[in-house]
Amino acid sequence: MDNANLFSSLNQRKKIRAPTVSGIFYPQSPEALTEQIRILLESAAIELSERFSAIICPHGSLEYSGDIAALAWKSVSRMNIETIVIITPSHHCFENGIFLPESEYFTIPGCELRVDKKSIKALLHCNSAYVKDDLPHLEEHGIEAILPFATHLFPDSSLIPIIAACSDVPSLITLFNCLSDILEDRLSRTLFVLSSNMAVSETDEQTVQLTEQFRSALLSRDITTMEAFSHGEPSFCGARIIQAYLQSSCSTGKAPVFLGSRTSKLMTEADEPVVGYASFGFPA
Repeated sequence: MDNANLFSSLNQRKKIRAPTVSGIFYPQSPEALTEQIRILLESAAIELSERFSAIICPHGSLEYSGDIAALAWKSVSRMNIETIVIITPSHHCFENGIFLPESEYFTIPGCELRVDKKSIKALLHCNSAYVKDDLPHLEEHGIEAILPFATHLFPDSSLIPIIAACSDVPSLITLFNCLSDILEDRLSRTLFVLSSNMAVSETDEQTVQLTEQFRSALLSRDITTMEAFSHGEPSFCGARIIQAYLQSSCSTGKAPVFLGSRTSKLMTEADEPVVGYASFGFPA
């Protein structure tokens, strides 16, 4: 077999999670996507004084929440990151569970991130309830919407993409604790990305009010109050993930840092719900 045919054969064997929301959540053109991410990061007004071990990042389209997501990613842009763990809630009616990818790469236009297969295998051994299944990953946008920033800033990092479908907080705490054990010698070079939007409401005023209540509870690490936000999806769709991170061995116990927020009011039609977006950092 000549080199060209060998390369083609190897490519066919690669399991790739191809983009499904390019041209919808972000530009389909690699050049246009790179330029938009560059502008968003340059425009993000934030001081780079903290070192964060985790961030909360919205998973709306770049048009809707890209400026808020950029605050989170710019806050970690100078860090030495080798592994990115992205945990998203499910926005579809999958059965309950923690879903890990079969794919070896997650791609967006012009870029790809290699899946950390060794860590995925270790997670599967850590808990028999975890499932390796690409179908949920092919239908979920909560990871893909974040990849444009991840690939732009840390193109050589490996990826651990996880979907938590209707998982309760104790199960998610166990997941974070397993990740902490697996990544023990790499934790200082690992970034946890908690994929979540904030409140969803019929009015801008109520969205702002509910998001502020969540922000207050999170900054004070008020777990009891945060539990109230873990119900009633799609509002605070990643609330359980955030709460579990706070209570897990991945967290340093330090108070989170609020980076910025806003709503989708200016982009939504009169009869559409208003979505809140916010970014936070968790000091290392």
